[in-house]
Amino acid sequence: MGFRNIILTLYQRNYPDFVLIYFGNKVHPFAITMPLKYALTRLPKKLSNAGIHTYVHTVNDQAEARELLQKGVFGIYTESLHEI
Repeated sequence: MGFRNIILTLYQRNYPDFVLIYFGNKVHPFAITMPLKYALTRLPKKLSNAGIHTYVHTVNDQAEARELLQKGVFGIYTESLHEI
């Protein structure tokens, strides 16, 4: 369809890590965004190592946000989070 900045959003499918890394290397999306349950695995670090940005939703706890960012998450979606 001609879009340049594609974001793959993981909501209802449970793809294996290698499929997401393959997709990222093939399509070069802007990012892959995922629920917190995926972000708590090693997936964000694997994607980061492959040069793929990850975003996580929804994170409203500062300590949790810091931990995710240290684990390779590029950014987070939040409803109410002040300074990290």
